[in-house]
Amino acid sequence: MMSICESPYGFEDGQIVSYRVTAERLEVIFEFWNEQRGTVLFEGLIGIHDAGAIGVTVGSVCEMKSSDFLASLVARHYEKPPEAVTWKLFRFLDVDDGAMLDVVADSCSFAGIEHAQGG
Repeated sequence: MMSICESPYGFEDGQIVSYRVTAERLEVIFEFWNEQRGTVLFEGLIGIHDAGAIGVTVGSVCEMKSSDFLASLVARHYEKPPEAVTWKLFRFLDVDDGAMLDVVADSCSFAGIEHAQGG
C-alpha cells in the first residue's frame, strides 16, 4: 500500500463529511483531526464503493494494487480485459483497517483547506 495525495494534516483520525459525484469527478469533503475541512479530488472517476464511510473515523488512506471491486469494474468496462489498466484504486480505511470507501479513478489530489465563512 502507498499513501495517496499529501494533505497538510494527514488523514488519520479525520472523517469524511460528505462527497459529491459528477460524471468523471469525485469531491470528498474531509474533516481533519483539528476540525479543519478540506477537499480531496478524484479525477477520471470510474467507480466508487461506499461501505458506510460518512462520519466514521479514518485510520489511513492508501492506494491499493488490486481488489474484487477493481476487477469487477475492469470486467464491466472491457469485453476482453487488458493485461494492465491505468486506473488507480484509492481506499479509505477505518481505525481497524476495514475498507470504508473505495475509489477507482485516474488521479487523486488535495484541493486545499476550506476557510470558515463569517465570524
